[in-house]
Amino acid sequence: MDTSVRRFTVRSLVEILVATGFGFAAIIGPIILDSDLPSQMSFFILLRQSIDHMKFYSVGILTVIGFALGLVGRERVLILGPSVMLAFPALSAVDMLFGGEHNLWPFEFFIYGLLSLIGLVGAALGRGVKLIFKRVTREALGSSIRGGCQETKSPSVPQNGE
Repeated sequence: MDTSVRRFTVRSLVEILVATGFGFAAIIGPIILDSDLPSQMSFFILLRQSIDHMKFYSVGILTVIGFALGLVGRERVLILGPSVMLAFPALSAVDMLFGGEHNLWPFEFFIYGLLSLIGLVGAALGRGVKLIFKRVTREALGSSIRGGCQETKSPSVPQNGE
């Protein structure tokens, strides 16, 4: 197997896992830091509480995470952006397998899809800024290199007996 392909695949997997972990922390973190929660709580109940009582600023955090990943990541934006919400449908599916109550699971998954669009928008903005920055720096470096080495010809001086 070509090492460049394998390295890209491993890097892609790492970027997706990082996006998933940060997205999970952005939704669950504010709920854990809330002082009104009981001290003994099942993980799946905590997961349900984090979605049902999501903080408004969690949406902003998802956008910032998507932006940062779009800025520094190499994976495609269409994969990297929605990865911020990847943990929630996966954990809901596990909860359903173990008998958790998800009577309205299609709506739940639809909401996860909508929330993944927030990460997608952030990743697209980050990738756009990254491309603009690359273009500006490339043009700045290119003009400084050309400006120092470029020879100019005087149009008033006839050349070769013209």
